[in-house]
Amino acid sequence: MLRSCVRSAPSSALRSGRAGWRSEIQFIRQLQSSPDPCGSLQAWQRKHFAPSASPVNLDAVTDPGLNAAEDKITIASRRMQTLGVSAGAARRFTGDGMFRGVGLGLF
Repeated sequence: MLRSCVRSAPSSALRSGRAGWRSEIQFIRQLQSSPDPCGSLQAWQRKHFAPSASPVNLDAVTDPGLNAAEDKITIASRRMQTLGVSAGAARRFTGDGMFRGVGLGLF
């Protein structure tokens, strides 16, 4: 969907949003793999979320570049709506709701 929008209505906001997702995906690919992610998070919780016990690199999570990527995605979503993309589709582009329904009582 976004690729066709970029082709038909070139926009730096849309290209930037696509680049933002590439940054997000690159971050996700760099996360350490765990055979039991829930168990890893529960173990971290038992250690009161001590940074030294984190199952992921917390420095990467707070990276300003990653925050900038999220901003780019949000701006692209707004631009998509001005081009006629439905609000729901634009919201889904941001990843909002991706984890809706996932039990986060762990945190």
